[in-house]
Amino acid sequence: MGEKFGGKRKLDDAFKLAKENFFRQRHKFLVMNSDRKESREVISNPRVEREFIFGGTFDPIHHGHLAIIESLLEIDRDARVRVIPCAVPALKNAPSTSFNQRLEMLTLALSDQKRVLIDSREAQRAGPSFTIDTLTELKSEMPTTRLALVMGADSILDIEKWYQWQAFAKTCHLIVVNRPGIELSAIERAISISGFQKQLSYDALKSNAVGQAFYYQMPEKSESSTQIRDSGSHSETARFMLPESVIEYIRKNRLYTGENS
Repeated sequence: MGEKFGGKRKLDDAFKLAKENFFRQRHKFLVMNSDRKESREVISNPRVEREFIFGGTFDPIHHGHLAIIESLLEIDRDARVRVIPCAVPALKNAPSTSFNQRLEMLTLALSDQKRVLIDSREAQRAGPSFTIDTLTELKSEMPTTRLALVMGADSILDIEKWYQWQAFAKTCHLIVVNRPGIELSAIERAISISGFQKQLSYDALKSNAVGQAFYYQMPEKSESSTQIRDSGSHSETARFMLPESVIEYIRKNRLYTGENS
């Protein structure tokens, strides 16, 4: 009898343990699946950030460049502008100043801009600074960020001269900024050739990951880096075209005088 009752207690204890274990495993299963569901939601709905990619030799940076940057910040108040000085131009003559000098002038001119990044990555690569290499690197580093390459109307007309230009529309959006004397019809043809689909508003780009283009009509400005280099830092031309901090840097380092070349 004693063994019989003892055996029953053992069965009861085993059943109780099995029941507790069942509910413990069930709770663990529900928590794990809840975590997986939450993880799937985070992955499927990542935060989409936007960034304008504004490259150039910036030799030197002038008010025309700054006006473009300010306009980009205005048309998308949630986006950043990444300014990328070109180290070794593939289609232009070598800059008149060193990469570090141009980088320092950019830093002076943009020191008070909160949503502007200066990216010096192209100085770390050997050979010509190809835009597609920079875009590919950025997409790898920021896979959820939507990039918009900013290009002047004069540059888009020469798009077929750019290295691997056919890949641009698969990597980013395109913002084309007007330049004096260039007809809209010519710009639209170049956009079509480049593989981008032209949109009538910038907002249309926000609902697509890549491949859309927007022609941005700014008030025309006559500033050009060539004109500034030719006129010298002490001229009236430079005074109206350059930020004061950049003028002082040019004078201090005796740039664009022929003495540093």
